[in-house]
Amino acid sequence: MLFNSVEYFVFLALVIPLYFIIPYRYRWIFLLIASYFFYMRWRWEYIFLIIISTLIDFIAGMNIVKSSPKGKKRWLIVSIISNLSLLFFFKYFNLFNRTFAYFFNLLKIDYPVPDLDILLPVGISFYTFQSLSYTIDIYKGKLEPTRHLGKFMLFISFFPQLVAGPIERAKSLLPQLSERRNFDYNRFAHGSMLILWGLFKKVVIADNAAKYVDMVYANPSNFSGYAGIIATYCFAIQAYGDFSGYSDIAIGSAEILGVKLMQNFRRPYFARTFAEIWERWHISLSTWLRDYLYFSLGGSKKGNLRTVINIFITMFLGGIWHGANWTFVLWGLMVGLLIVLSRITEEYRNALFAKMNFPDSIRKVIQIIITFHLFCFTLVFFRSESFTKLGYMFKQILTMASGLNYKIGSYILYTDTELLFLFISLLILFIVQIIQEYQNSNGLDFMYKWFPRPVRWIFYYAIILLIAIYGVDGSKAFIYFQF
Repeated sequence: MLFNSVEYFVFLALVIPLYFIIPYRYRWIFLLIASYFFYMRWRWEYIFLIIISTLIDFIAGMNIVKSSPKGKKRWLIVSIISNLSLLFFFKYFNLFNRTFAYFFNLLKIDYPVPDLDILLPVGISFYTFQSLSYTIDIYKGKLEPTRHLGKFMLFISFFPQLVAGPIERAKSLLPQLSERRNFDYNRFAHGSMLILWGLFKKVVIADNAAKYVDMVYANPSNFSGYAGIIATYCFAIQAYGDFSGYSDIAIGSAEILGVKLMQNFRRPYFARTFAEIWERWHISLSTWLRDYLYFSLGGSKKGNLRTVINIFITMFLGGIWHGANWTFVLWGLMVGLLIVLSRITEEYRNALFAKMNFPDSIRKVIQIIITFHLFCFTLVFFRSESFTKLGYMFKQILTMASGLNYKIGSYILYTDTELLFLFISLLILFIVQIIQEYQNSNGLDFMYKWFPRPVRWIFYYAIILLIAIYGVDGSKAFIYFQF
């Protein structure tokens, strides 16, 4: 069930009133059933993977607290191995199998192991990491295990954030699932605004940008270097609109039900350094990698060399988490390299800016522009489907080769009207983002502070109109569903 589908909004329209009508003590059961139904609308049989992961970690968590030090470690290992084994089998088996087959063929050795004919379970990377954080926190003494299996099942499967995050921590989400709450109009209004804004970013911004991105990146050798550059910038827009849009819809849906999910994006394209962009982009994943991997490896406390190694290991995992393709690994390592270079050159860059005597506002704009362009450079690795296409894309861009630009044969991708609507939509997004950055607000709260009701409603209706006229239909899945 996609957030950008009529089916989801019918589902949400039924869940919200029923949730508040049902007696308090039964609400968690209703939400659990609704969450499982939400997931099973995609592939019903894969719900058993969530149940298996849930049961293993529930049992592991209960046993960690009452075991000896060696026993605690054994139960933690059981949790880690079982979760990562499921993730490896369904997501990474074919990648490593094809890699082994490739090298065996180079050595002229027969390799008879076939690929598995299986579909990647939607959201498996998200709920696996969320479930793992629970047992790791118990092992570290940061969390007491819950003794309520049903509510733990709901913690793993809560439908707004089940398939693409945010990746929640048990310490934050579990207690909220036991709180008694009544319907609140202000929560409903604010959550609905977030859903509307997220839908706008997804179906108007991201999906329309995707048409050009998909066309160019599908066959980069057919398109000019200029087209490759434009497609890469369009992908930066698409990726942000798609995933931050999903996060807004998830956070808004949960807020209507009285549940507060963590902020997942904080205007990443306003980052001043490459390291900062990962404090603003996909915050739930970047903080997970920081807390459970980078810090566990020693972080930056064991010398410069070890810090660099820890950064590369962390970004290697961050890269491969995003997809079963070696281009994602290369992307992760490239991001790690740029983070390291950002740290190493920070003192020199600050000294250079001090010599230039730029005002802080000018310095900030320059830093933002440089960081954004570096990020777009890494996106070529992220978006390319293979090393072959990656090579073609860089060849076309670096040589500014000639080729197709905006159309295939007589087929025109965008009409003048569509380009105008896209420009207006991007302008709205840019203005809102500037105001959000200035106000340090992630939603549309500033509308209440700055504008009277008639102006607010004109804005809301304009967004609805853009969605209705220019929005791509609900058949296009979110990018992060593949992760």
